[in-house]
Amino acid sequence: MSDRIVLSSPAQVIAHIPQLLGFHPSNDLVLLFLSHHANTLQCTVRMDVDVPLVEVQRVVHRLATQTGEGRLLVVAYPDSIESWMSAPLRREVSSLDDVFAQVDVAVSDVLVVCQGRWWSALCTDQSCCPPEGRPIPHPADTSVAVSREVALDEYALRPDEALTRIDMTVIADSLPMDLADRADRALTLLTQLPDAVSPTLRAELGVLLQDVNVRDWVLLHVCEDPDSVVVDALVDLALTSPEVLRPRLAATAAAALYATTGRTIGVRALLTHADGETLAHLVETSIDMCVPPDTVRDLFTSTRSAVQARVTPRASA
Repeated sequence: MSDRIVLSSPAQVIAHIPQLLGFHPSNDLVLLFLSHHANTLQCTVRMDVDVPLVEVQRVVHRLATQTGEGRLLVVAYPDSIESWMSAPLRREVSSLDDVFAQVDVAVSDVLVVCQGRWWSALCTDQSCCPPEGRPIPHPADTSVAVSREVALDEYALRPDEALTRIDMTVIADSLPMDLADRADRALTLLTQLPDAVSPTLRAELGVLLQDVNVRDWVLLHVCEDPDSVVVDALVDLALTSPEVLRPRLAATAAAALYATTGRTIGVRALLTHADGETLAHLVETSIDMCVPPDTVRDLFTSTRSAVQARVTPRASA
């Protein structure tokens, strides 16, 4: 399923920003970059609400360079009305279209969320945006909530008791000594995984992927020849694995999922189980910086020579 969220109203945006960011903004400025011809969210960036306008320009220019022309929806979360009145962005709000026109970015709106209410800083129609603002809606009151909950349910943990009962030390001691053999074994098991191989073999693959060399070998092949069935099998392995194996498997699945599908909601769900993994940080940063999935996939495939030299040094010589 697709994890892209389509926005249809300012209220819907405001209701779901905390879920998009993973926290409730406070004294923050949130930039939502939208596709040019539809209200489809491309990426989200957080900044301080009192950041100088020139810094906002720099970030918007970078986004426009990476994603092409588009539209910008700005949402400010000042701590108080007073702090919003003194914010650099508010003083320039009427000229933002001119500021960003040079990078082909149009400003859809500037929304302000403060003290439990929201309003548009650009709208002068009091029937639309009353002076006192409107109450912040609950996510469940908008249609996006349903599709988002379905997506998050798809990526919820569901530990397999059969895997939990397996002694991973015994599995590790039975693996081939040669790194190339272990890497090839992981690829073989991965192609069998969609057919629901035994818990012991699933555990073996989980242990094999704890080795970063094997993991990189698998990611290289997954990105060179994307197969949704294989990627979904990696995701399933991460979500059903015992806690001792989960962080590295979750990071691996998140990287494969983002590079081959761009499913940001599913990827972020997996990243919550990948604490401390450098690969997880790379994926999360790629999403936050709006790096396209194709670029991330190209990054992994460009490492073929280096990965092959580590895994099969004799063949690379």
